[in-house]
Amino acid sequence: MPSKVPDILPLARGHSAPVLDTAWSPFDDSIVASAGEDGKVCVFKVAEDDFSLWGDDKWTPRDWEPETKINAGGRKAGQLLFHPTASNVLAVASGDHIVRVFDIENAGGGPKIALDSHDETIQGLTWNQTGTLLATVRGALAYCCLPALLSWLLTCR
Repeated sequence: MPSKVPDILPLARGHSAPVLDTAWSPFDDSIVASAGEDGKVCVFKVAEDDFSLWGDDKWTPRDWEPETKINAGGRKAGQLLFHPTASNVLAVASGDHIVRVFDIENAGGGPKIALDSHDETIQGLTWNQTGTLLATVRGALAYCCLPALLSWLLTCR
């Protein structure tokens, strides 16, 4: 690996507004998702060979386009987090105060779970280690939710 970061780096392009959060898949080191103010989630696949000549004088970066683009709600998508034990499952908190859980391989059908019990901006979310509970934070309150479609999550493992 070179000792200096190149002046030009590859960019993941797909949003029409600023990116607010990113998350790497715990199951596939080449998958990264981003959430943006445009209300979209972009899922990118970063090939390892994209960096094979990194540091060489003739290396030219290749920008990435999203493999999948998900509509995460009418307003900004603020946080996202991959499920810790179910591959391709992604929770997204959006500006319309809803947490949606998507199967990123089949996201065209919309979210598999939508938790709409929040009445303020969701400021954070996290799965427990086994992925059976999802905790969210808004204001001075923390919520723990057992997803309504837990049986669906179990089929994704």
